[in-house]
Amino acid sequence: MPAITGQSSDPAIPGVLGDNPGQGDGVFGNGHETGRGVVGVSTQHTGVEGNSQQGTGLFGTSQDGEAVHAETHSNGVAAIAGFNLNPNGTGAAIFGHKEGQVGHAGFFDGNVHVTGQLTAGDKDILQQLATVLDDINSVKQDIDRIKRILNL
Repeated sequence: MPAITGQSSDPAIPGVLGDNPGQGDGVFGNGHETGRGVVGVSTQHTGVEGNSQQGTGLFGTSQDGEAVHAETHSNGVAAIAGFNLNPNGTGAAIFGHKEGQVGHAGFFDGNVHVTGQLTAGDKDILQQLATVLDDINSVKQDIDRIKRILNL
């Protein structure tokens, strides 16, 4: 039996509430060793949710493990989805930054699908590839003309 329990049958009233008007943590969980600090479980809704008006909605940090880990067994949804819902905003939906020169800010093991523009620095990669393909086709045509001239 847990040290503290709470129960509510009203969907508008939480089973347990932690409130700290003195600007400290509302709820704190410390699992020690192999225990989890906080666990949230739901059969049809969000297991754990974080909301903030101006700060980070959900923050994860780890010294030696993944700061955020996501898995799904769904046939049609992503394990991680990022959405910037401000149509006038310039911030990315997903951002990665890697300190140092070793390793990568992003790594994809599998196919990658891009529906918009793909850039590196200020260059449009897909446009650059199209230009290279045009150059290759032009060289092929030049080779074919030379072969015809030389009767090869």
